[in-house]
Amino acid sequence: MLVALALVVPIAGAFRQPGAPMEEGKLLVAAELVLDGEVPHRDFEHFYGPADVWAVAAGFAVLGHSVAAERAVGVAYVVLLVGCVFVLARRVGRVPAALAAVFAGYVLLPFGVHAYSWTAAVGLLLLAVVLVLRATEPDRAGRSLSLALAAGASGGLALLYRADLAVAVALVAAAMWSRLTPAQRLRGLLGGLATAVVPYLVHVATAGIGAAWRGMVTDTLFRLRDGRALPMPPPGGALTAWLDLAAPEPSKSRLLPDPARVTQLRAFFWMTVLAIVATAAVAIWAALRRRSERDTAWLLCIGAVLVAMAPQMLQRADATHVRFVACVALPLAPIVVARAIAMVDRRMPQSAAAAELVVLTTVALVLAVPYYTARLAGTVVQRGIGRVDTARVGIDGRTFPVIDPLAPDATALLARLDAIGPPAGRLFVGPVDLRLANYSDAFLYFVLGERYRPASFFLESNPGIANATGSTLAADIARADVLVLSTEYDNWDEPNASRDPGPDAPVRAVADGFCTVAEIGRYRILLRAGSVLCANGAT
Repeated sequence: MLVALALVVPIAGAFRQPGAPMEEGKLLVAAELVLDGEVPHRDFEHFYGPADVWAVAAGFAVLGHSVAAERAVGVAYVVLLVGCVFVLARRVGRVPAALAAVFAGYVLLPFGVHAYSWTAAVGLLLLAVVLVLRATEPDRAGRSLSLALAAGASGGLALLYRADLAVAVALVAAAMWSRLTPAQRLRGLLGGLATAVVPYLVHVATAGIGAAWRGMVTDTLFRLRDGRALPMPPPGGALTAWLDLAAPEPSKSRLLPDPARVTQLRAFFWMTVLAIVATAAVAIWAALRRRSERDTAWLLCIGAVLVAMAPQMLQRADATHVRFVACVALPLAPIVVARAIAMVDRRMPQSAAAAELVVLTTVALVLAVPYYTARLAGTVVQRGIGRVDTARVGIDGRTFPVIDPLAPDATALLARLDAIGPPAGRLFVGPVDLRLANYSDAFLYFVLGERYRPASFFLESNPGIANATGSTLAADIARADVLVLSTEYDNWDEPNASRDPGPDAPVRAVADGFCTVAEIGRYRILLRAGSVLCANGAT
């Protein structure tokens, strides 16, 4: 109850905060396309398992097509993750467990409650750990098989969101294998995994093996990396992630230090790495020293999850990806260390020690990383109590929350599109320089969804994929009726392949088939050549 009370205001604030124009916007429109009968990987680009799109589509079917419905799904993901942190930490006491859960929530919530696949997958993975540990407890003998089955199903559902967490599922299964009975292994854990594989088989059969493999493996793990990877650790000179540089500046506090943001990001990164290493080291130590079998299994499962999560931030060491791992690693590491201390000295009151370590870790994180913790969390809390407003843009009753600098141009753009005439046909949203594919305002697809359908397979704009040699982007653009192109992301400057221009075929498709009818701040509206407005030379 106390955890819920501590998190209800920041959850409300995260629910109201601006969305990520491309990532959340793509999720919204993809869910609508699924409800219209289209299939991820086959009919539109998607990088992970289909479960995140399916879940938001289900939310739309029940609650209506809105950002609120999508974020309600996201709140469920956050509650699942934080709840599992509480249950895992409960082994050392209720107070440290409550502190760890609140800690996890306050690390994660400044990112928002978007219904992203990562949050769901990690929550389900932690739930699988909770269930498989319960299955091996002596007082659960009557339900051990059903718990093992539920654990396998939860792990399988995690893979339905993120297939790249297969290593985590395998490591947890290996850590628990010797503690499970043959029935728990085969009819329980593996049986649960098998039932969760069925939706994958249905999806692959529908999307096609080649399209599903390309979307979940080839594009995600290989083709996308060159254009999205960032130096690890974050360099000491300046921030390199474009979205980190563009992040808003919350109000400063006189009570907290104010080091350079890149210095804080480095501290955030290294504290998370230290937490993972410490947890893994304690788990290995317990296994080698043959400590309590139950404690060793608990430690090995937590260590396996954190080690398997680490690549998420190692492949792109920006604030978002560090936060995705830190929200679990930093709250659980003090719990693990406290349990290790108690295993060495049975006289040590582990609950008190764990609570003190969680508090000390929280204080250390806030002092070392005030921007990414206290200041951003403070803004979330202020949104939750209504002291900070969020700009929203929309048309036809559909709205999307945006950062303040984006609102005027987006509002004027939508008004101009409304004045152009009867909605019809297909819309493409992307950058002005289509040789680059760094980012796009994909939320416009959702906002304009009552009027236009997406013209391109590429709902997002990702380097090395949308602008790759042989991409269908130029052909997709040639079939569009309306283009909305933005100059905002043409100055993207990250130290990776995103700066390398692709073929100019999409640019030629625009020049040959469209005319500019309006220029509004960062946006340009183009219509198919031969339309009435093109003939009249509207600008």
